[in-house]
Amino acid sequence: IKEHGYSPSYREIADGVGVRAVSTIAERIHRLEDMGKIKTKMDIPRTINVVGYQFVKIKK
Repeated sequence: IKEHGYSPSYREIADGVGVRAVSTIAERIHRLEDMGKIKTKMDIPRTINVVGYQFVKIKK
């Protein structure tokens, strides 16, 4: 998020943690959302936000 200004895709997360099934990542994302740790906008890609943190893009 810091580098690109948006969250990674489920496929990028899966590749990053060594999981083959994107459905496994979706399940975990939904669980974290149910726990109140993150928020997403349903059916809109790259909208994972960590609750309690705000990322601000700083112009150089």
